[in-house]
Amino acid sequence: ASTITKTVVGDIHATTSALKSYATTFTADGIEDCRKACGGHGFLVCSGLVELSNTYLQSCTVEGDNQMLPQQVVKVLLKLVAAVQSGDESLLKEYEMT
Repeated sequence: ASTITKTVVGDIHATTSALKSYATTFTADGIEDCRKACGGHGFLVCSGLVELSNTYLQSCTVEGDNQMLPQQVVKVLLKLVAAVQSGDESLLKEYEMT
């Protein structure tokens, strides 16, 4: 049976933080690129991009700002780098299990 350790929770948090930051930024940029590609028609309500943009753009800041989430990922990565540099075998074994 697998146990959930603090390291596993940290890994899950870092992974989901990175994924949310990437996915929401990529999607918001994609919506904006589509609007720009449509020229002036991208501002028309009938294009659907206005509603999509207004509905989706909040996702970059809801439940974690996309500027803060990558910092949380870096915090976990720096902890891993410190463990590698210090030769902390117990922490490295926890990472090998995940």
